[in-house]
Amino acid sequence: MRPFILLAALASPLLLVTLAAGHAAPERFDPSPGAVLQAAPQQVDGWFTQDVRRQADASFIKVFDAGGKQVDGKSPVVDDADRRHMSVKLGSGLGPGRYMVAWETLSDEDDELDGGCFWFFVGQEAADAAVQSEARL
Repeated sequence: MRPFILLAALASPLLLVTLAAGHAAPERFDPSPGAVLQAAPQQVDGWFTQDVRRQADASFIKVFDAGGKQVDGKSPVVDDADRRHMSVKLGSGLGPGRYMVAWETLSDEDDELDGGCFWFFVGQEAADAAVQSEARL
């Protein structure tokens, strides 16, 4: 039991520093990372922990097909009513496959950048193929 208490005591300050560091980090996405959908969504939405600054090429959501072609409308929108929400419309006619979402935010609260990427899948076959090939981002 004592090693656990020692580990918790050492980790607590690190957790507080991480929480205090800020950034407009993601709270959730729709579709969520790793989601397997029956049909392609009309847009990708992201909700973040801080207000997102509207600045070209600093805050964005981009979506790419498995071949690397960008399949979104290339005009992400930061919501006027909720600046912690950003979305991008997807092109019509997206079929089954693996899609990569790349995102970046510039926090309007602390001027810090954050970013990352994840996959979602349209059709179970696309998800199964990614598992079989041990695909990595």
